[in-house]
Amino acid sequence: MVEAPLDEIELLRRFFGLNQYEARVYIALLKRPMGLGEVSEAAKIPKPRVYDVVRSLESKGFVRNSGVELQAINPEVALPARRAALRAAFEEEDSKRHQAQIALIDSLKISSGYTLREPVILRGFEQVVALLYQVLPQSTQVMLTLNKALEAKAYFREAVKGAVGTGQQRRIMALIPMDVKLEREDFELIETLGAQVRLTAGVLLDTMVTDTDDVIIGLPDPSSTQSVPVVAVYVKDHAFASSLRDTFKKVWSTASAI
Repeated sequence: MVEAPLDEIELLRRFFGLNQYEARVYIALLKRPMGLGEVSEAAKIPKPRVYDVVRSLESKGFVRNSGVELQAINPEVALPARRAALRAAFEEEDSKRHQAQIALIDSLKISSGYTLREPVILRGFEQVVALLYQVLPQSTQVMLTLNKALEAKAYFREAVKGAVGTGQQRRIMALIPMDVKLEREDFELIETLGAQVRLTAGVLLDTMVTDTDDVIIGLPDPSSTQSVPVVAVYVKDHAFASSLRDTFKKVWSTASAI
């Protein structure tokens, strides 16, 4: 029996595209090479599934089959190779998505009289990003307070960069908590966007307010099972946005530059 911690199996499933049976077999084979007939008991998977699971692991670069025994490929080799394969597959698929996006934007048109009904409740990362793509191109000034959103910043970097774009001058100001440690990728994004970032002890909520009176307030969603469990409220109101901008400016004036 393979006594592997759940986190090892879960990591192989979530980030390297193995299903549970494949992860179990790979971990079992890391213990020792074995024949096809031994795999079912060692990895605790149904015998009828062994052949297909092994073939799949071979195709994904985790197992070699000599015809006599099965041998696990060293994780130091298998995992980087699998990442490279997944990245290449994603880039190929994303290129196709981009072409489909161009075709669909050209053929699908929203009614000229269509407007969002407010307030709008946004559930999940994709809905928030879709709204950013809608409102940010219309603005020339964006004020952000970031707190919990920083815990999922890796998910938002490319989304924010894409939504903001590079063809328009836009002032972006962000307040973040004093104790946040920024990574190299964060500084690169700040430079790319030409953003100004200051540190303050008073950030409680994730908010965005633009000079076109768009307001988004985000909170973690404890009921969500998504990788970025977020729920947000969007409203477009001049008085509310003006009040938030005034409050932001007061905190900004006393905040520390990074």
